[in-house]
Amino acid sequence: MKQSTDIENLFNQARNSEPYFSNRRFGSRVLTVIKLQEPVPFWKEVTIEMLGALIGCALAYSFFPFNDLIAGIPTKFVIGPSVLLSIAGVISCTCAIAYWTAERSRL
Repeated sequence: MKQSTDIENLFNQARNSEPYFSNRRFGSRVLTVIKLQEPVPFWKEVTIEMLGALIGCALAYSFFPFNDLIAGIPTKFVIGPSVLLSIAGVISCTCAIAYWTAERSRL
């Protein structure tokens, strides 16, 4: 109990020793600063995101050449773990794109 009393005394001492800053015009200054910042245009955001996607695809292509990717495509259709994982990956990507589109809510 004594420790809580010491903490209360400490806070009281801090309140009394620190200068008081009035709240005058603080809200209006904050709103003015917020209004000064213009939002990034939609097309600029899309351009930056698409540029990032293209850079990612180029990096992936540099690590995995196209001929190796084509050679990795099976000639027979067999349902197995890899097929199930591929289907799950496609569904996950579709859900991620749908979520991204819903969050954008500009399309």
